Amino acid sequence: MRRSPEIVILIVLLVIMIVGVLWYVVDRRAKLPTAPASKAQAAAPTEPTPVLMGPAGPVEIPDGKTLDFSSGAAVVKDTPADQAVLAKVLKEMEEAARTVTFDTLPTPKKDPPDKVPPDKR
Repeated sequence: MRRSPEIVILIVLLVIMIVGVLWYVVDRRAKLPTAPASKAQAAAPTEPTPVLMGPAGPVEIPDGKTLDFSSGAAVVKDTPADQAVLAKVLKEMEEAARTVTFDTLPTPKKDPPDKVPPDKR
């Protein structure tokens, strides 16, 4: 019994598609990040540390520290002078933010009934 060449071609194409989809799914799952080891790690929120991309790679910015770019590279500094300037700027920002107010959003206006298209009535 001889099979039609069209049927054989369709079966070969179907097998190729199935293999391609399986390869894609396995590849995507391999690239996904792994789940946390325990529920305690997943439940404990951590505050992200700001990261700056420098020419040599990422530079983490620890809380309360400053970055100096005067040498052409990101250098983390923690001197008393930097802390004083940082405290002064934070105080100025808080003072400026106290006077900022926002108006409430206006209530949305409904379209009058005469503007409703006849097909939407």
